[in-house]
Amino acid sequence: MSTTVPEYPLERANYLADVAVERATKAGQTKHPIKIEAWLSTDEYDDLVTHLNQLEWEDFVPDELIVSTLPLA
Repeated sequence: MSTTVPEYPLERANYLADVAVERATKAGQTKHPIKIEAWLSTDEYDDLVTHLNQLEWEDFVPDELIVSTLPLA
């Protein structure tokens, strides 16, 4: 797996999800949910909402942590 984190928010989110799954698998924790926390700028959040269509603006509070439970397949 590449050690370079992608520049674009959607690609970065996918990369971080892959890393989290890989680490959990190595630790034998694949039966438990994996939570990924990330700080996003307003522009990054808007980009993710546009492309993923899974979050709502009501979920976003500027300068606060977003906690979202999205299933990883």
